[in-house]
Amino acid sequence: MDQLTNTNGKKSCTIDLNLPPPPNNPEAEKAVLGVVLMEGAVAGKVLKDLCDDWFYQENHRQIFCAMKALFERGDAIDTLTIAAELRARQTLDVAGGNHYLASLAECVPSAANVAYYIAIIRESARKRMQIGLLTEMLHERCNGSSDEEFQCLLEQLRESQATGRNNRLRPIPLSQLDDDGKISWRWQGYLADGHFTLLTALWKSGKTTLLAHLFKVFEVGGELAGKVAPTRILLITEESTKLWATRRDKLHLSDHIQIISRPFKGRPTRQQWEVFVFELSELIQSERFRLVVFDTIAKLWPVKDEKDATEVGTALMPLYQIVETGCSVLFVHHPRKGDGSEGQASRGSGELTAFVDVIIEMRRFAPANREDTRRVLTAYSRFDETQPEIVIELTDSGYRRIGTKAEARQPDRFMVIAQVLDRERPGKTAEEIWAAWPEEAIIPKPGKRTVELDLKQGVELDLWCAAGEGKRGDPYRYRLPDSIPAAI
Repeated sequence: MDQLTNTNGKKSCTIDLNLPPPPNNPEAEKAVLGVVLMEGAVAGKVLKDLCDDWFYQENHRQIFCAMKALFERGDAIDTLTIAAELRARQTLDVAGGNHYLASLAECVPSAANVAYYIAIIRESARKRMQIGLLTEMLHERCNGSSDEEFQCLLEQLRESQATGRNNRLRPIPLSQLDDDGKISWRWQGYLADGHFTLLTALWKSGKTTLLAHLFKVFEVGGELAGKVAPTRILLITEESTKLWATRRDKLHLSDHIQIISRPFKGRPTRQQWEVFVFELSELIQSERFRLVVFDTIAKLWPVKDEKDATEVGTALMPLYQIVETGCSVLFVHHPRKGDGSEGQASRGSGELTAFVDVIIEMRRFAPANREDTRRVLTAYSRFDETQPEIVIELTDSGYRRIGTKAEARQPDRFMVIAQVLDRERPGKTAEEIWAAWPEEAIIPKPGKRTVELDLKQGVELDLWCAAGEGKRGDPYRYRLPDSIPAAI
């Protein structure tokens, strides 16, 4: 029975924690080992999806390690080879001996359910890890903490133990769901409380610039292609603190943003990642962050093969702990080679794009013009509030909304029309202007109907003049005014 002595000032008392056994499922552990032993076709995948420290029972851990060593050497996996490997490691007795190995062969569960067994083992291991962290915190705070703080942490530990031991499945009748149907938005249409968003953009195309300006608006709220609510932000980034210090000074960013730079020395293990995510969820609740940004997720998570759906899914699942706090999560990611289309621009497995609730793909509006600061945000979303496409432009005062691609192209078409027109009377018809559209123009030749609409709107804006009745024998004719308007 674990005991703690809590010393607070002059008071001192010994507390029996009286905790139940840590969460574990020996049947699931044995079932997985049985599948590896009897179903060679799936052995490699099962061994890859598991970690030895996920096994609670020491004999199962030793058997798993022996199986994995045999597989990595390309040796056969059967009771004889496993026994020989354990004997060489001097752990055969710890593993239960030949008799226990034989019992694995008699336990032949369905390989079709192996993913379910693995999930049980992983979840039990995750709960034990959380309990371990809480226990460590309890020991650290047993001296000098208030009785209220100590008891609160103790209750949290006991609750974690009980949750891990008991059945977690607690279905809720639809009539009892506490939801008014409204979504709370950090950034209207793009970042929702309690949901995941993925932002993908080409390297050096301005996604970090967009983030920095968005962070600026988050300070007091405002507009950036949609309403932005005041938000406390936790940024976890691969970039150095010096880079963000430069952006801070340039944009006058404030302490509504807090940063964790390069939290790992190298790529973390699954266990390190899960501990990190658990600690993040605790930090988010205590500091009341409303948005967590991973920039970029590929440099922070434990995934080695981005194309492996199982590996990606395993890394993503612990992140539900974060959105359960009610905050929004933004993943910043790189695109696949050659870009992509229809929500498939993100690099790696489709498991990531399937996992998130909103996908934002940012591209240059005019890729051939590096000086053009317009960007196109194309979105795919579970929510009706998300705009499928919007064009924004970076100005000296930040980003401004232009509209759709068609709306964004109109000023460029106006410039070409002004180049085609002259001041000579009676002017040119829409057909003549369309036919004279230069091949080298900054924008491709549009349809005749588009040119007709642009000419009509240009007259309303006093960009050019129109004469004629617009009839078969007297079509509208357009020419430039005596002086070219400054708007062109």
